[in-house]
Amino acid sequence: MAVNTGWRPPLAQHERVWLDDFKPLGETRNWQLKTPRQPLEDAYFRENWLEYMRAPYEGEERLRGRFGCSADGRALIACEDALLIIPMAQIALFKVRRVLPAKGRGGSTLMACCATGYEDCPVKEVTIAEGEKADDLNDLVAQMAARTGIAFELTAYDYDC
Repeated sequence: MAVNTGWRPPLAQHERVWLDDFKPLGETRNWQLKTPRQPLEDAYFRENWLEYMRAPYEGEERLRGRFGCSADGRALIACEDALLIIPMAQIALFKVRRVLPAKGRGGSTLMACCATGYEDCPVKEVTIAEGEKADDLNDLVAQMAARTGIAFELTAYDYDC
């Protein structure tokens, strides 16, 4: 069961500046969606990412399906089913989970591993992008690490069974 409260924090002034100066790095999915995206105000989102989510705003469509950085390099911005703004200072590691096909199609997931400051959950993994194949995001995460100075990890291959 999931509860969608519908509430997301509004944008702070400095976050608006970050969005206005958004520098794209890639797409949040590298395959064609079978159905159109829902409007952000109607989309389901992960409650455990609430500190990084922001309310929909005018101009969001130019960000949909993309992720990147603020021009000053202080924030990672992603927008698929929700608008995510993550301060770079909180990102400890970029991780790509690589899954080979077994029962399903396999794929890859790029996550930002964020330091939370919570004793019971010191690191939170926030999904930034997904790839259709296990190695689709390898080069991209290496480029992100080089650009941001944040380390990255490619997980060992696993099977989707």
